[in-house]
Amino acid sequence: FAISPNPTHEQFTLELELERALPGCSMDLLGADGRVVRSTALRANGLLVRQTVSVADLPKGAYLVRVNTPDGSSTRRLMVR
Repeated sequence: FAISPNPTHEQFTLELELERALPGCSMDLLGADGRVVRSTALRANGLLVRQTVSVADLPKGAYLVRVNTPDGSSTRRLMVR
């Protein structure tokens, strides 16, 4: 999956291409301490997930974006400035 822009100020867009329809996909935003600060269900349009996530209320710093699917999870780093 991809996140942009990175670094970001107010929001980022998450894009995920699925190989097949997978219900139950979600995204967790984790702080530097590993705690989940935001969690949301992801909605696919066919085999593409494109979702905008606001981070305007979060302190500046490093975060992890974790995408969870029934097949497993993947993580990317996000900088909020």
